[in-house]
Amino acid sequence: NAATISVVGLGTQDGLVPAQAFMKRHKISAMKLLWDKTGVSWTKLGIPAQPAWMLIAPDGTVTSSNLGTIPYATILKGLKTPKKS
Repeated sequence: NAATISVVGLGTQDGLVPAQAFMKRHKISAMKLLWDKTGVSWTKLGIPAQPAWMLIAPDGTVTSSNLGTIPYATILKGLKTPKKS
């Protein structure tokens, strides 16, 4: 089994149309965009500003998060699957 990761953008600022234009301008097509015009999702997730990122396990547990860009090594670490004993 290969490890997989799903990338989801959770937008709340500037409006949906500008966010979609940003994705198009930067040729971002492999990421889904969820839009929350209320900003409640950011509050519940503890996201104070953008850019920010979170790695969330399949069970919904936040395994790591931070402000800024996500380091490549963190992505690789998140892809590693635990070895079964």
